[in-house]
Amino acid sequence: MSEAPARLPWVIKYRPKRVDEVVDQEEAKSQLLTWIESWLAGKVPSKRAALLYGPPGVGKTSLVEAIVRDYKLELLELNASDYRRAEDIRKTVGVAAFRRPLFGRLLLILLDEVDGMSAKGDAGGIEELLRIIPNTQNPIVLTANDPWQDALRPLREQVLMVQFKELTLNNVVGLLQNICNKEGIECDREALRYIAEKNMGDVRACINDLEAVAEGYGKVTMELVRALVRGRDKSVDLWRTLNGVFYAREGWQARRAVSNSEEDYETLLAWLNDNIPNKYGDPEDAFRAWDALSRASLFL
Repeated sequence: MSEAPARLPWVIKYRPKRVDEVVDQEEAKSQLLTWIESWLAGKVPSKRAALLYGPPGVGKTSLVEAIVRDYKLELLELNASDYRRAEDIRKTVGVAAFRRPLFGRLLLILLDEVDGMSAKGDAGGIEELLRIIPNTQNPIVLTANDPWQDALRPLREQVLMVQFKELTLNNVVGLLQNICNKEGIECDREALRYIAEKNMGDVRACINDLEAVAEGYGKVTMELVRALVRGRDKSVDLWRTLNGVFYAREGWQARRAVSNSEEDYETLLAWLNDNIPNKYGDPEDAFRAWDALSRASLFL
């Protein structure tokens, strides 16, 4: 008697399979497709690596994987946080960069979360990438939530920068509604909007929350969703809020991160104050951050 097939988590089950299923990123799709089609035409672009950047859960990795499927490419996918040493990069990315195509299929090298390489403990991984990229014979795609760290400045100069924008709430709600329809789940649209707002447009986090409620109760209501949020580990909410503030490129993004938090303002101010040295290596940047935090505290 054969076993029943393993049940896929919704975040995998409903991951975009084709490029046209990646929502709300038309400019990024156009930019990346033009770049990869240049490789496929045998015209190596001047920028031999592309850096996809933007908030978590907006489709960076999903778009790359969809391109691989649509264009029938080979894929070598690595997480940069596991390859910080120069030797590790040399033995993986360095070897793959100069490998000839097998069966005529172009190899695409994907290095996820490259901003993790610039954290404490980096042992030459970025410098090794800088040596490999100018001569690579295969396209290299990097992803990052925050590409603006000082340690990544030389890398930014060598790559095609492709921005992924924060998804609109309406698009996220529509995606969640579509999942509910396919799963036959009764849902309250306002509850779906609440999930999208609390996760700040992070599609992966939204789908995980949706599945958690639907799996436990067979329906999605505002009451059930609020109970899930209240019961969530507060440390997760805190770190999500801190990252939302530190990585904000516009003032409204930081304001929304704070307004969506379950923490009180005094706790947030204390944690922001304590984490400024970890986020800003340059003393002048840290001083400006503390000055801004001090002025903000006057209005709370």
